[in-house]
This record gives sequence, C-alpha cells and structure tokens, in this order.
Amino acid sequence: MIKSKYIYKLRHGDSVYFLSGLSDKFFKTSAENTQKVEALLDSMEEHKELFPTFYDKMKRFNFLVDSTKEEEELLSAKYDASLEPHLFRIMVLPTYQCNLRCWYCTQEHEDYFMGEEIVARIKKLVDRVMEMPEITNVTLSWFGGEPLLCYDTVVDLCSYVKNACEESGKIFFSDMTTNGTLLDKERIAELTSLGIKTFQITIDGAKAVHDTVKRLPSESAFEKVMENIEAIAGTDASCMVRFNYTHKNLNPEAITNDLKSYLSEEARKKCSFMIYKVWQEDASLVKQEDVDNLFFKASDSGMYTRFATMGKCYADFQNFCCIYPNGKVSKCDNDNPKNLTSQLNEDGTITWSDQITKVPVIRPGDGSVCSSCRFFPVCWAPCFGHRQKPGYANECRFDEPYVEEILLNYCRSTEKASI
Repeated sequence: MIKSKYIYKLRHGDSVYFLSGLSDKFFKTSAENTQKVEALLDSMEEHKELFPTFYDKMKRFNFLVDSTKEEEELLSAKYDASLEPHLFRIMVLPTYQCNLRCWYCTQEHEDYFMGEEIVARIKKLVDRVMEMPEITNVTLSWFGGEPLLCYDTVVDLCSYVKNACEESGKIFFSDMTTNGTLLDKERIAELTSLGIKTFQITIDGAKAVHDTVKRLPSESAFEKVMENIEAIAGTDASCMVRFNYTHKNLNPEAITNDLKSYLSEEARKKCSFMIYKVWQEDASLVKQEDVDNLFFKASDSGMYTRFATMGKCYADFQNFCCIYPNGKVSKCDNDNPKNLTSQLNEDGTITWSDQITKVPVIRPGDGSVCSSCRFFPVCWAPCFGHRQKPGYANECRFDEPYVEEILLNYCRSTEKASI
C-alpha cells in the first residue's frame, strides 16, 4: 500500500483536517498530532497490526492505495461518476426579465419570454429523453431572470415532465432558483405537488439591508420571503437560503436575529444556509472572523450551514442542456441568449454549434495542466463557461491557498460526516 497523492492537509486553528480527494472523506486531528499522523500514513504497512481500525479506514476511503495504477483507476472512476451519466437535466430559463434589480446580477434583463412554440419543442425533447433506456433520472431546473414571472409555463412543463416520467418509470425531480417574492402559499402547494422539491432563495443581509437591495413597491421583500420560506418548510420540499455577502452586509448578529425572528425553529431545521461571497467583492475587504461567526451563529440557530464548495459544475454533466427563452441552447446558464448559436429544433433535437462542441474537455490522463494537478479530483478544471471564453489557455486559474480554503470550508460544513 502507498499513500495517495490526493490527500490534502488543511489547518484551522488548533485542528488539522486530512481530506481524501478520491473519496471526499476526511478526519480531524489536533495540530500537535499532525506530524505523527503524516508519519503513520507514510509507513502504514509497517504499523497496520498496531492500528488495524485506522488502517482499514485509510484503505476503504482511499487515503491508501495499492499502486499508482489503482489510484489512476479510482480517479477515472470518480470522474466518470461525476458526469452523472444516468441523469438528464434540463434547465429552463422561461424569461430573462425580473421583477427586481439586484446590483450584483450579471444579467441585462431583456424582455425575452418563452412562447408556446419553444415550450412545445421542450416537450418534444422530453419525449425523446423518455425513450433513452440509459436515463433513469430526469431533473427539471428553473432559472432566470425570475422564472415565476412565467408561472403558467412552469406549471405546464412541470406537469408534463412529471407525468412523462411516471409513465416511463423514470425518477423525476425539479428545483427552482427564485427571489421568492412572487411565491405564496397557494403557489407553493401547487408547485411542490408538481415535483418542485428544492427552492433556492437569496437574502442579502439582515432585513434592513436586504430591503435596500431587493425592493418591492409596497411591502418588505425580506418579510415576504421569510413568509414563503416558512410555507415551504410546511411541505415536503426543502429550501436553501443563500446569503450573498460583502464586507458591508456581513453582520452575523443582525442576520441570525432576523432569521430567528421570522422563521420558526421547525422551519430553520428544514432549511440549509449557504454562505456565498458576491463575485464582485474583493475578498481582502472581508473579515474572516465575521464569516466564521456567521457560520457558527447560523448553525446554532438550527440551520444546516455550509459554504460554497468546489466540484464539477452541472454544465459539464454528460446530459445537460440550458434552454433560453428564445429557444437557443447552451451548457452555461450565464450566457447572453443573443449571442448563442446552438438551437432546440422543432422535433426536440438539439443542434450543438462549434460554440459548444469545440470547448476543451479536461479528462484524467489527457496531459493537461489540470489533469496533472493534485487538486484535480476536487476541482475538475475551470468551469465550462470559463473554458468557453476566447483565448482559454490550459492553465490553472486558482491559487493553492484559495483551493485549500474552499476544501477547509467543505470539511467544516460537513464535520458530522467525518470518518
């Protein structure tokens, strides 16, 4: 047995996490014991009879491998699984318009609305998916713009895909990213009955701050959203509350106090809380202790709290397409529909243009900088949207401290699942 090269040592205060990139499993030890653990991993064969339980776990979770060849096979197997070959995921953007104007949004909110013709083409695509024996699961994701501006389209397509899956014996799941202001109890009841089981709703700070970013004409956007999150918690669906932070809105005490004031304990226990830095924000302006404090306070309130993690974007899934209001298709949900050249056809087929087919694909053992990197099994290379840009070079766009911070946040978010 040899030690895998895909082991990451991540220090946080007086603790150190050892994470396997091949299994995504980790364990924690004290900083003072770190050298002993490293020495033991380096000479595990010699000490396996003294530490049989530890040895078995290190083998089972791929901290130890039989050989370099086995390590390469494990890497390839993880890569193949990450492509989700048995899943067909369709992301629908029924409009590019939105009822709000958040300052950090990347979209231009043109008046694109999906018409009946494009809806009919999506149904034809779904009919084709139902005939694919290798597909066992179908996910219908809603994005925008604000998808609830096209409520009837959401209901129509959810109903169609759900019924088609039931008739074909495939597992159906649907999720929605929404600002939450156009929901109400009746809509939540109808949407969850049609298979939407996860809602992602963003907040931008405590109530006073959130309502300066998301403005409604005659009521508090924060109160409206909290009311709807409470209603979602009363169904069999779940809600991921995403907090977009900057150094200006990062007030842990005020944020968690408002969450506890507006959400019942039962609702908080059914919600996850994801802490996510606004992409325009300079990380150097953010106090890490404020981020840590928010993490612990949100966790103490009963919410499952986590950070953004690395991994393969759904754009790189084997069977994924993002359908825009005008019938154009891409692999990335952050494209401008005016610039797209791939098309959903009348018969439900997709014509992928060079804009998509010539984007580099990074695979294990292909000789690229990414596939040779020790972080490859936890990163899988830059996202599709980045690789799609003109002049993309075969080079890493992350520095090691950034990657290690993301991995550390993963361990902290899932500490109860450590081995």
